[in-house]
Amino acid sequence: MDWILLLERCEPYYRWRREQHPPYPDLTLEWGLHALLRGQLVAERDPAAAAAALAAAAEARAALAVRVPGLEDRQLWESWLTAQGGLRPSQAAPSAEALVQRLRTDFADAGPELEALLAAVAPLATEPAVLRRALLCPAFRRLFAAMGEFFTFRGEGELGRRLYAWAVLAGRQPDRYWLFRARWERKLGDASAALGLLEQGLARWPASIELLREAAAERDRRGDLAASVALLERAVALQPDWPDLRYDLARLLQEAEHREASLLQLGKALAINPLYAKAALGRAELLVGMGELTAAEQQLQRLPAAQAETAHVYELLSRIFAERRDSRRADEFSVLAQQARERERAEGEAAQR
Repeated sequence: MDWILLLERCEPYYRWRREQHPPYPDLTLEWGLHALLRGQLVAERDPAAAAAALAAAAEARAALAVRVPGLEDRQLWESWLTAQGGLRPSQAAPSAEALVQRLRTDFADAGPELEALLAAVAPLATEPAVLRRALLCPAFRRLFAAMGEFFTFRGEGELGRRLYAWAVLAGRQPDRYWLFRARWERKLGDASAALGLLEQGLARWPASIELLREAAAERDRRGDLAASVALLERAVALQPDWPDLRYDLARLLQEAEHREASLLQLGKALAINPLYAKAALGRAELLVGMGELTAAEQQLQRLPAAQAETAHVYELLSRIFAERRDSRRADEFSVLAQQARERERAEGEAAQR
């Protein structure tokens, strides 16, 4: 594959995403990996031409060190950079044979998945040394997975499938072989094949949170609420401190009209992360629907200013005061909601230009 061309084709997409979410740590890391890979590939042909891309990688690296020093994938990236000798690596890349042997050791319990993955990326011997080196850093799974999704969405399914294989190999997560194959089939329009792959994956890896979550979403799309709830309950039991799982479960429980159970899960999500805006808004909206107006207002008041000045929050406050028959306050918040919607729409349009 012409990796430089692939990375160049992805660059406008990344710039657009960064304009929408400038401080988002995961995206900053992904952009840093993109810039580093591109810079190192260009440096193999012309070291001077790689300066701009490597500078962008260094900028992302520095930003992450200040903002989120504890981000696991940042630490993995940092350790890998140190081992390789920095942004311009001094260590030789592993040979294809040595890399395959390393992968066989790391995927010792996932023989069938590994053989399929190696077939998808073959022949490794013809890939640039930079790419063989990247497979030693699990953080690169983020970049390869995003590229796989990007090209699959653009109708280049075979290329997307290969990039997903690179993501699984880099991340050393064999359960994601099934996850990415299912997403690939879904993006190509075959939801039944996607569900079948998720079920096969869960038969192999029953404790995979990602597979449970994806299977729950697939069941929900089919209207099978009971199965979807059961899958997410399994995921929560395995990973009780993951607030996103509890939020997803709460949403389904509310859809199934189990309001009290939904409220409980939202409360637990907020206990884990008090700044979890989606859970706070979901809980406030649910409380409004249950007639608990004071509790809903208190929930909204606890939001930080940056999260409180949104159309959704103003709409909820307008509903609260309308229920209290305070038409003046309800109208005030309705106007604020309209202004916020217009501002959010303008910001979204500006980000896409």
